[in-house]
Amino acid sequence: MKKTMRKGLSNEEKQYIHRILDEHMEMIVNTISRNVENPSYTADAVQSVAEKLMMNVKSLQAAEHPYVRLYILSTVKSVIADYRRSQRLRDKFFITVDFDPDRVPIQGSDLPLLDKLIQTEDHVILGDALASLPETDKELLIGRYVLERTDAELAKIFGCKPSSIRMMLTRARRRARALLKGKGVDLE
Repeated sequence: MKKTMRKGLSNEEKQYIHRILDEHMEMIVNTISRNVENPSYTADAVQSVAEKLMMNVKSLQAAEHPYVRLYILSTVKSVIADYRRSQRLRDKFFITVDFDPDRVPIQGSDLPLLDKLIQTEDHVILGDALASLPETDKELLIGRYVLERTDAELAKIFGCKPSSIRMMLTRARRRARALLKGKGVDLE
């Protein structure tokens, strides 16, 4: 599995991160795969664990070995909790609807049936597009537009500057727009 290293780490810090990841990779992967429903998430989760460890490399280097293992396990559990939170948000705000034309039409609104079907289809397409995005893009877009977090709050979560968040959001929106455009949704 490929690990991407954060810029700004010394060679010694990079070697240390590689070593502890290699030593604990089996535990990391097994814990993640036992606790998440989506097997394709495992690689993203391992990368998230590596990124969190890189942010705390100095503390880890100073800690005794048993504490390092506990910290890694705690980090894995935190990543799993983040995944479950994002899944709950997705389940809360995006639904997949199977429409059967033989069923009773949707009631309770002044919208014609065709408009209601188009809205429902848009939600399904939006949910599918969001699910197709990289994990960071999903977290950014949900953080900004669902949870209404500020650049400063997102920057703190992602460990970067607010100006970096603006660029990351711009790129995430572009990727989401491209996915939606590929599904035939006109955003103009």
